[in-house]
Amino acid sequence: MTDRELRELEDAQAEQRADARLRIEAAEQYVHDYRSRIQEVQERFSDFASREGIGDDSGFRDELRRSSDIVDQNVAYAGRKVAELEEENDQLLRDQTDERERYLAQRDTTD
Repeated sequence: MTDRELRELEDAQAEQRADARLRIEAAEQYVHDYRSRIQEVQERFSDFASREGIGDDSGFRDELRRSSDIVDQNVAYAGRKVAELEEENDQLLRDQTDERERYLAQRDTTD
């Protein structure tokens, strides 16, 4: 293998790392946007309920709390999925390092 092939390998690996990082960042942004939007909706419902005089209604409060619990569960699940993406990225980095080292070892034995 040549230096050119090494550069091509490194370029391909850099592109894979960039793609993986973009997926992680997009997932994190999605979770953030989801949580922010849901909080905004909950605040609007709470404000509406207060204006209508039902903000202290136990049924309303129970449903608002239940919806908050569902959001928390969804965010926790999404957080676990983002962590899985991070783990996959870490494995990608290890695999790429191994691949590069194998290439260099092979190149050194042929020189």
